[in-house]
Amino acid sequence: MKFKPWSKDQMNEIEEKDLLPDGIYKFHVLRGNLGQSKAGNQMLTVKVEVFGEKMASHHIYDYVLPDHPTMAWKLATFMASIGKQAEYDSGDVNVEGLTGASGMCKVGMQKAAGDWPAKNVIREWLPAEDGPTDEEIPF
Repeated sequence: MKFKPWSKDQMNEIEEKDLLPDGIYKFHVLRGNLGQSKAGNQMLTVKVEVFGEKMASHHIYDYVLPDHPTMAWKLATFMASIGKQAEYDSGDVNVEGLTGASGMCKVGMQKAAGDWPAKNVIREWLPAEDGPTDEEIPF
């Protein structure tokens, strides 16, 4: 098989073109998994589907460490964004109940670093609006 090898820079450039531009997007939670970080802390991994231009979907993972002092805000803002503030306030989140929830988030691009390719990341979970929820919309 003959081919022209691509450089790492060329591959990273192509990967970046496939990413969502920085902006605000609607998301849908595909799943939440409870596990441990490398440091042994409780960690919630949230996989969301984000809808870009022409409803093209992108999957983004976010990692939430609820007991870490500099990361605790992530769980609070995530739960508020999906309209589950009361569940957060109770101190007991039903991880299985996250699947299917939706809201709005601010997405950014993280450049490639070392062996890790460029990727989209959640920069901020936006508060739920006071409009109708997905369950209240009849379609």
